[in-house]
Amino acid sequence: MEEAAKDHPSRYGPASAPLSRTRWDIRRLNAPNPLWGSNGVAFGPDGRLYAAQFLAGVISAVDTATGETEVVVPGDGPVQSPDDLAFGADGSMYIADLVPGRVWRRSPEGAYTLVSDQVKVPNGITCVGDRLFVNEMRMNGRLLELFPGGGEPVVLTEGLALGNAMQLGPDGRLYYPHMVTGEIWCVPPDGGDPELVARDVHEPVAVRFDQGGALLVLSRGQAGLVTRVDLYGTGSRTVLTSGLAGLDNAAFDAENRMFVSSFASGGVTELHPDGRTREIVPRGLDGPFGVTVDLAGTVHAADHYRLAAADRPAGSTDDGAAGGADGGRRTRCGRSPMASQPTAGCCISRRSTARCGPTTPRAGRPAYARVGCGSPPASP
Repeated sequence: MEEAAKDHPSRYGPASAPLSRTRWDIRRLNAPNPLWGSNGVAFGPDGRLYAAQFLAGVISAVDTATGETEVVVPGDGPVQSPDDLAFGADGSMYIADLVPGRVWRRSPEGAYTLVSDQVKVPNGITCVGDRLFVNEMRMNGRLLELFPGGGEPVVLTEGLALGNAMQLGPDGRLYYPHMVTGEIWCVPPDGGDPELVARDVHEPVAVRFDQGGALLVLSRGQAGLVTRVDLYGTGSRTVLTSGLAGLDNAAFDAENRMFVSSFASGGVTELHPDGRTREIVPRGLDGPFGVTVDLAGTVHAADHYRLAAADRPAGSTDDGAAGGADGGRRTRCGRSPMASQPTAGCCISRRSTARCGPTTPRAGRPAYARVGCGSPPASP
């Protein structure tokens, strides 16, 4: 059992050995989750995709060719809850720190500077050359220009019904969603009257333009909808159903490949225009928290934004993408090539109740010392 603990560390670091009981046969039901929820994403000057992780309080860089991840903004620094990020012309990273209401600048050398603490619930953030813009994810929110070199924020517009990921369009205006009302708006970066671009968009969470200037809107629902809007023709729409639950953000590389994130299950996925997907970083659990088992032996876990279920034995060939990652209802069991990395997890025993060993909490985060996972069938 001690060896099992070494093989499956937790996201907080090396796990202690579980409580010793010779009658227990403990095994892991879920594959590791390298990104503890993935939110805002943006390509950096080094060509890697940077992913903010609101729940983890960190930002990781992802190599989209290999899927390897590296924490570049750790959880023990000044940034508490990064939800979106953008890069300036000089390579600086700007971070929307949602819960404390702060916007940070991280220099190319890694030094942090507080840009503003006057933004309430900062979320969508974007750079236009040397200029920095951020909006608020709250009712009657604002869209502001901030000045990293000093100066009071300038309000471009107000009345946002929960703003989120925004971007400069090819016409030189800033496009942003109203999440509550299902609308897309735009406003000139130098100020002026905002203009309604599209209404009745399903749960819009992010507005993005591809390299050709096409407008795409991501929806945060279970179906993973992406709506393409014809801005300069008839205004017609094409809706793509990706099946990726809880879409949060997207970024396009120089080859116009689209990479999307999921607040519900983490990971990074390449999404093709025809709906095909390619997993870059595997998805998994954001928790788990409360767990239970039904009469059929299936373990169900409350996973922060969703209910996940594990119903296959460890070592299954199922990679986990078809269940909890996509549909938000089921997390398949199976090994991942990233299995040696820190992870969320649930353990199970063949007899009585298994308990996962205690973990060491990161500063400011609770430790879930033991998780009872119920009793499965006698054989997998």
